Amino acid sequence: MNISEMLIRTFVTFFVLYILSRVLGKKLISRMTFFDFVAGVTLGSIAGSLIYSSNISLFVALTGLVCFALLALILDMGTFKFLRFGKIANGEPMVLIQNGMIREKEMAKAHLTMNELLFLLRKKDAFYLDEVDLAIWETDGTLSVLKKVQNQPMTQIHQNAKQRGLTNTLIMDGKIMEENLKIAGKDKSWLLSTIKEHGYHDVSEVSICEIDELDHVYIDKKDNK
Repeated sequence: MNISEMLIRTFVTFFVLYILSRVLGKKLISRMTFFDFVAGVTLGSIAGSLIYSSNISLFVALTGLVCFALLALILDMGTFKFLRFGKIANGEPMVLIQNGMIREKEMAKAHLTMNELLFLLRKKDAFYLDEVDLAIWETDGTLSVLKKVQNQPMTQIHQNAKQRGLTNTLIMDGKIMEENLKIAGKDKSWLLSTIKEHGYHDVSEVSICEIDELDHVYIDKKDNK
């Protein structure tokens, strides 16, 4: 491969990869899920091969790059449109610590050792297990930590504050999450009456509805409503 051919491949690859990145969106860059991470690495590998492998024609390499990006986009659209498919493709967050108690079964599912959990907690400024009320293993491999009320900075709490605990999503994208509704100890009639109290006449109008362990309800409407 001479210099001129390499320059042509570099410029073409750059512009094609830039366009594909814009189409796929910022989520791929932030690597929100394991698949996003794999897709980003794979696109980079294909682009690198396209530039430096003279035995692969430019057209063939670009076709592979575009096809892989389209597959990633289709999968991403599928997870957005179908909640059940999204759970299968990206997994779900796992509660590793709840009400200050470590959940060993969830730890085993996440393939995390106790030392690894302690390491992740320290990165969140949680150096003592008895300070932690809630820890959630997110789908992108990071740990979200909520400290107990008495261990939170004084600027974030007041004297009689109570911990709101784990939230349950009852409605997402206009669809009732039946399993979460049972976990929250609520039924469909309660949910319908609650959204009516907030000015909504139908579940389809709601973008998301959440409830915490203190029965605080948050409802957000869909933009087109």
